[in-house]
Amino acid sequence: AVSFSFNTEGSNARYQHTSDYDVKPYNQSTEQAFYFIGNIDVSDYGDLSSESMLRVYNDNVLVGERLWSGAYTDVPAMGSDGSLETAGYCDLGDNLKLTITLDDGQEYILSGDIPAWSNNEIYTIENLEISNNQPAIPSEIVIVGAFPNPFNPSTVISYEIHESSSLSVSVYNINGQLVSTLHNGYQDAGRYELIFDGSNLSSGMYFVKIDNQNSVQTQKILLMK
Repeated sequence: AVSFSFNTEGSNARYQHTSDYDVKPYNQSTEQAFYFIGNIDVSDYGDLSSESMLRVYNDNVLVGERLWSGAYTDVPAMGSDGSLETAGYCDLGDNLKLTITLDDGQEYILSGDIPAWSNNEIYTIENLEISNNQPAIPSEIVIVGAFPNPFNPSTVISYEIHESSSLSVSVYNINGQLVSTLHNGYQDAGRYELIFDGSNLSSGMYFVKIDNQNSVQTQKILLMK
């Protein structure tokens, strides 16, 4: 038997909580797996807190993240379900990379017994630890995603650069022709968002290309009018 009580005096009968985190930096997929993390050894690096972010990457593509909530925090890993929005997401047997961002603002690679991805699986990982005392730099450039995608007529391109450098952010059509340059010049390391407006373009698939001469990343986007 279970009993409970709550005080409604001076409050509304309904309460709804929303936060900025409700907007996820990756697309939801019909195929996914969950990894439950029992413990992360962060000795000598910092402290785990409710602000520490667990992230999962497939190659350099962010496929899931979750704020640390204590032992056995679950972090989703989205799979490719054949849609454009999940291009580059997990396929059967993919080996994933898990990271943790601590209070120093650094993202660290985690090592441990991390099972390969399979759809609809639930994995429990008892222990992870920070690997080799090195911040996680999955790539000099990480395209977080385009939101919304598909879009009409504009979308926000979100990306991270882990080393300050000169870089270009451009959009090409399916024939490889340049249709827009969103940025061309120096940027400090950090996360950025740029708006791509396709009002004057026809419906179809386009490619976002971010290039700093040492690293190139691309993202498919779909304009639907």
